[in-house]
Amino acid sequence: MEKSKEVLLILFQLNLELFAKWCKIVCIHQMGGFNLNRYSKKRIRTNKSNYSVQSTIPLILIVFLVPLIVRLKVAPISEASRMFINGQEMVSDFFSYNKMVIFLMLSSVGALIFICKYFLLDNITVKKTKIYYFMAIFSILAILSIIFATHKDVALNGFFDRYEGLYVLLGYMVVLFLAINLIDNEKQVKYLLIFLGVSALVMSFIGISQLLGKDIFASSFGLKLIVPSKYIIEDIKFSFGNIIYGTIYNPNYVGLYMSTVFALSSTILLLTKNKYTRIFSGAVVILSFINLLGSGSRTGMLSIILYILLIIIFFRSTLVRLWKPLIILILSTSIVLIGINYKDGYIEKRLSGLKNLTKKAEISNLHDIVFKDNEARILIGDYEIKITYDDGKLIFKDKDENKIEAVNNDDKITFKNEPYSNHSIILKNYKENIVLETNILTNRGNKSISLAIAIFMY
Repeated sequence: MEKSKEVLLILFQLNLELFAKWCKIVCIHQMGGFNLNRYSKKRIRTNKSNYSVQSTIPLILIVFLVPLIVRLKVAPISEASRMFINGQEMVSDFFSYNKMVIFLMLSSVGALIFICKYFLLDNITVKKTKIYYFMAIFSILAILSIIFATHKDVALNGFFDRYEGLYVLLGYMVVLFLAINLIDNEKQVKYLLIFLGVSALVMSFIGISQLLGKDIFASSFGLKLIVPSKYIIEDIKFSFGNIIYGTIYNPNYVGLYMSTVFALSSTILLLTKNKYTRIFSGAVVILSFINLLGSGSRTGMLSIILYILLIIIFFRSTLVRLWKPLIILILSTSIVLIGINYKDGYIEKRLSGLKNLTKKAEISNLHDIVFKDNEARILIGDYEIKITYDDGKLIFKDKDENKIEAVNNDDKITFKNEPYSNHSIILKNYKENIVLETNILTNRGNKSISLAIAIFMY
């Protein structure tokens, strides 16, 4: 009897060991083993092997895939947004909606990976950093803005063409948290930078096609990529001209993205000793620089100038040591500059605007637009236009409560006297709301700024 008990005990121990080994195999591949001591008071010490490239795949896809997504989505519009586009219930979006959806999906997958590794596999820890305090403050303020928002659907999902509501803002915080806690070694960073560079190269080639007037998205092949077959029509037109908008739509965003990629790639090019890494980084530097210039973003150009100054200050000795590849890089970028500027002085015009950029921003005469109940105050220079709705009529007054003479001609309102005659208003209606599309002429680059003001009638 005693021998039988001993045999059963040995068999039980063997089965327990086999079960533990089986659990290790079944757990997520290369994400760490099953820890039989996870309920002990003392957490086991983690090691570098627990921070694998596989666990950062969602982050890699965010930097590689999300910026490249261009696909038509006929998206619904919130009630509050409809009055700004003549009551449309749906809007066609190529550049923002699908990016938002994929970004949130990848952020959620990354969060699940972290939860699995931290709570189930118990093979990583939460790193200690004061950045969490700022992340928490940002998240709390974002949530409070939803609580006190008048139009909660817009605050949650974002405005059309800019789907950056609460979900996306919190998604940014999740991605930052994952980057802090899932990235722990050089190999992971290397893969992130490689895929960022590949993504930038793809966008750069698309941008160059746009700069040359051969926009790939306007071709039959490109239309099949970005427009579902049920929506394709023959007369789709692209009104960007030869400006690079890449896969991001706004040329200013393209400029900022490319300036960031340019700075990262240039730094790697200066510091690396690997020949293939230098070739790859050099290609990213040149192509991102072309796209930066082709986007016409003066902010991006300013950031590059600042970056070059910092490089000269902090990497003087490195620049001297690498004078040969540096000369090649300077010659390459010079050829790019001359080539882009050759046609109509495009770069020269954009660079000349940098001289007065700061000055113009300081003296911009559009100070503020203040909304209160059924009143809107447009503060321009040393005067203002106060718009009120009273007893079924629009009334325009100056800052001293004197009436401003206005003429309504086919729902276009103009003003008789200076300085108000510089501005005009187009009158529209949406359900029970009057919508005023105000065209305010400012001295900032002599451009008109279009605003929509909803006057709610009770």
